[in-house]
Amino acid sequence: DDNDGDEYKYGLGAFVMAQASIFAGGKDEVEVYPWIQAEWGHFFVNGPSLGILVRERDNWGVLASLELDFTGDTDRGDSQQLSDMNELNEAVLASIQMFYVTDRGEIDFTIGSDIGVGHKGYMASFNYGYPMEFRGWEIEPSIEIGWSSKEINRYFYGVSEMEVRANRPFYQPNAGMNYELGLSAMYSFDQRHSILVEVENTIYSSEIRNSPIVSNSNAFVASSAYIYHF
Repeated sequence: DDNDGDEYKYGLGAFVMAQASIFAGGKDEVEVYPWIQAEWGHFFVNGPSLGILVRERDNWGVLASLELDFTGDTDRGDSQQLSDMNELNEAVLASIQMFYVTDRGEIDFTIGSDIGVGHKGYMASFNYGYPMEFRGWEIEPSIEIGWSSKEINRYFYGVSEMEVRANRPFYQPNAGMNYELGLSAMYSFDQRHSILVEVENTIYSSEIRNSPIVSNSNAFVASSAYIYHF
């Protein structure tokens, strides 16, 4: 609740993510990350994101952040079929998020651009979530519509002339829209402990689905985290 949020400004924990690969020959992966949360006035760290609350009013606000971009799978699911393709780098995303809170749910709009050595592309997303409480759990189903530029789609799902093989034709996708359904649940106890569980299913655009290196049209992700607040 708000009072706990005011009292405990720091948190450490672990984050576990299981992700199905959409790449041809790709393996489903389970990864573990350290998780850090911290707030200093308007500045914050939340996992892979470092940002600032630029403006806040009663029911809306604006955030600016830098974060590692997990839009695409940089190792292509460790696929042996695709191991001869160019290596991919993690992108660093600079983004602006505008959020609006109402009695009927929470809305946010995010735009971002890669400022690192990754895809050099742009993205935008619109997300609607409806938070509720059930037996001590904070539960939020959500739906998201995301747009990714041609630079992003070509970086992760394209096939360059140098990568063409007998069973891998040249392919350069354009920008496209992806759709995501999600459900998150958080449970806090003894004031200092929180457990977070999330599931997401993303349905990819035809620009991604039609790629010769993609074998699945959607990806399921399940994740959980434990955070100790102090």
